[in-house]
Amino acid sequence: MGAALALSATVVLLRAQAFADLTFRWDSHAYGSIVWVTLGLHTLLVVLAWLWLGALAVVAVRGVDLRRHFYWFAAAALFWYFVALVWLPLYLLLYWAPRWM
Repeated sequence: MGAALALSATVVLLRAQAFADLTFRWDSHAYGSIVWVTLGLHTLLVVLAWLWLGALAVVAVRGVDLRRHFYWFAAAALFWYFVALVWLPLYLLLYWAPRWM
């Protein structure tokens, strides 16, 4: 659980760096709006998943019977798979599609 929290915190920090490295503002042009909104929504998913994982870590540390709450751990894992799989087409759309067009 600690490794997952550290990895997800790294993802959040890398996304903050990606926002800082953008050379345009959200209101510069249409592409800027698309990029900022898309990255912002995906960042929201990442932060929510990170908070969810943190809440589950608190539950695990408190010594609660994890068999009763197994569904929440499984759902959190599936949500992380969703967040990661959504990023693959978004990466192609945001970073590679402008080079191909």
